[in-house]
Amino acid sequence: MRSVCHQKYRLIRRLVELGAEGKEMTEQEELIQDIRERLGEMPKRALPFNLLAFTTTIGQRYSMTEDKIMPLVMKEAEALGVNYRIGSSSG
Repeated sequence: MRSVCHQKYRLIRRLVELGAEGKEMTEQEELIQDIRERLGEMPKRALPFNLLAFTTTIGQRYSMTEDKIMPLVMKEAEALGVNYRIGSSSG
């Protein structure tokens, strides 16, 4: 839980810095913020989420392909300690 709070603190601090500099977030920064927020809402000990479905949803929102978004999602999920699986579960 502490790392999620720390990540949120760092993100808010960065947003304040950007605002103070009069800069807008780039689409990449906005995408990463959205990924972090969505992953941060997921329970840590829940069943792994479907990575492909998650990236497809975000890809549609940002008009980007899954192959561009998936590495970002994987990196953020691992940083937040959120479990994921690729594709649907079998069995």
